[in-house]
Amino acid sequence: MQDVQFFENRIHFHNYPFRASRIYPTGSVAWEDISEILITGFPTEVRLKSDEVLFVSAIHKETLERFAKSNKIPIVLRVDTWGFICEKFLDSEFSDEDKEQVYQLLEHEGLDRDFERNR
Repeated sequence: MQDVQFFENRIHFHNYPFRASRIYPTGSVAWEDISEILITGFPTEVRLKSDEVLFVSAIHKETLERFAKSNKIPIVLRVDTWGFICEKFLDSEFSDEDKEQVYQLLEHEGLDRDFERNR
């Protein structure tokens, strides 16, 4: 199981499960190598300046947020565009109002309402 430790100026990962990562299986990331943190995602994300994304368990959300604030790392909010695109394929029913809200969110992200026909 992945374990994360927070130090004043770095995050240390133990048993990181993704082989392609530079920190696999165990390694640290200095605060100055981090470009932003997404704490509203599931799981939470640490985006490095190299564009690598590291995942941190949601149980560390509050500690990760404190780490970001103390090191002046931007905390970003992002819309899950792929989630909205794939939503119609889920085994769920959505009202016309729900669908309209999704279309509006996707348009705000730069996708035309007819994105499926434009492929």
